[in-house]
Order: sequence, then C-alpha cells, then structure tokens
Amino acid sequence: MLVMLASSVVRAAERGDKIPFRSEVLAEYEEDDVKSRCDAADLQPIEGIWYYPDEKMTVVIERCSDAVTAMIADYRIVLVSAADMSLLPGTVIGYCVQSGARDKFRMWLYCEQDYDILENPQMCVATFKEDSGELLVERSEVKVKVRINFSRFLPRLFRGISIVPTKKEVEVPEGFRKVYPAIEGDKVRYL
Repeated sequence: MLVMLASSVVRAAERGDKIPFRSEVLAEYEEDDVKSRCDAADLQPIEGIWYYPDEKMTVVIERCSDAVTAMIADYRIVLVSAADMSLLPGTVIGYCVQSGARDKFRMWLYCEQDYDILENPQMCVATFKEDSGELLVERSEVKVKVRINFSRFLPRLFRGISIVPTKKEVEVPEGFRKVYPAIEGDKVRYL
C-alpha cells in the first residue's frame, strides 16, 4: 500500500514537470457552449464555470479528456471571458492535479503574458471548499533576508538602537468563486 501511494506521488510530480511552458488556445469556449457541455456531463465537484476576481476573468475547470493532456494533469483551467481583451476565449490559463487530500490540489497558473499567449506556469496549492464553492489559491512567496552585524565595525555608534515593530498587512485570499452549476445553498427555492 505504501509503495503504491509513493508511486502515485511520484507520478503527480512527474506530471507537474511536464506542464507546457506556453499555453494553448482551444476552440469552442463561448459561454453558451461551455454551459451546455457542463449540463451534458457528469461533473466532479471541482468542475464547472468559475469567476476569478483577481484577474477579472471567467474560466471553466474541466477534466482533461484527451490522452496527451491527461498525462499532464487531471483538470485544465480554460478562459471563457476576461476583461483583458487580448486573451482569447479558449486560452488555457492553468492545470490542476489531485493530491492525497480530498480538498487540496496542485495547481499551475500561467503568470506571464507574451501578447495573446500565456507563459511560465507557477505551481501553487489550491484548497477546494465544496460547501461554499470556493477554490482558494496559495502561492509561494520569495523572501530575502540580509543581516549585517555593524556592531563589529562600529561598536559605539549602535548603543542607542531601538526596536520598531512592523505591522503585517491583512491579505484577502486569492481564489476562484463557482458560478455554474450553482452550489446547492445558492439555488433559489420557490415555495
């Protein structure tokens, strides 16, 4: 059992290494076409149409159906509409791979744009909250700390050093909000 679990983790890591550097543009990703495909399919809870407010775009998360893409990831994230008119509907903006935790996914989102093509996928962790229809994204942070001990060079100058606390700003989590199909709690009930 442990060997099988370890091999699945290795396969997931290998798939992540195969994410294409440049995105592709797929055909037939107008909103009406995507909704009709969602209605006709047996969707997993993560699949459907999502709104990504940080980038002001509507995307669809769908299972990778063709054999080549399925070797890369479990799901792909495809643009349906965006405020940025240089991106075409059907542009793949990222990929998702399931992890060992039911609500966690490895997600690769393209973070650079070269005219109308997206490039440079960056890995992040997505937490899926099925009950509220949220997919929260945590990106890696790069921090650099430099410490210099000036007291070794100028011992008398630094006798009056004071410590000033810095305030860390509260951050709003980045993520997606499910639009279609509606979450059970979001449906209108008629009496």
